[in-house]
Amino acid sequence: MLSKDELDIQAKSPTPISEPQSAKPPIALAHLGVQPSATPPVSASKPASNPVEAGLLIIGNQITFYGEISACKRLVVEGNAEAKLEKCQEVAVTETGFLKGQVCTENAEVNGRFEGDLMVRKRLLIRAKGCVTGTITYGEIEIERGGRVVGNTEAREGAGQKGGW
Repeated sequence: MLSKDELDIQAKSPTPISEPQSAKPPIALAHLGVQPSATPPVSASKPASNPVEAGLLIIGNQITFYGEISACKRLVVEGNAEAKLEKCQEVAVTETGFLKGQVCTENAEVNGRFEGDLMVRKRLLIRAKGCVTGTITYGEIEIERGGRVVGNTEAREGAGQKGGW
């Protein structure tokens, strides 16, 4: 029979946590030439190691957005957006994207469609499938064969330099 002290020690010692037992008995894999792994399986609850780019805003394909974006480092439009955008470093309109509104950015790449007022301080790149319609102001422009510009355009002298606008 255990003494009172031994009972207290047994009651206070931590109980080991065991893995939940499944209703099925374990499968013996040795006959298949497979040895059980010494390392435990990776938990599904661990976060993925895909770092999120700070300041990135993606308007995904089949998404529609209406509103104002006050600041972001990079805006990628894969769906439809009607927006007023200020203080953005880079705007990209993909082949499936449509952006309408007033946009002021450092650099822009249009492979889809843009309509409205577009002010690009540095470089505007219009890809072969891109179409920009409206009032466009830029520091420098590159248009691939097939790309289109419809509307008023204005090149700004010194726009690519600090303090240009």
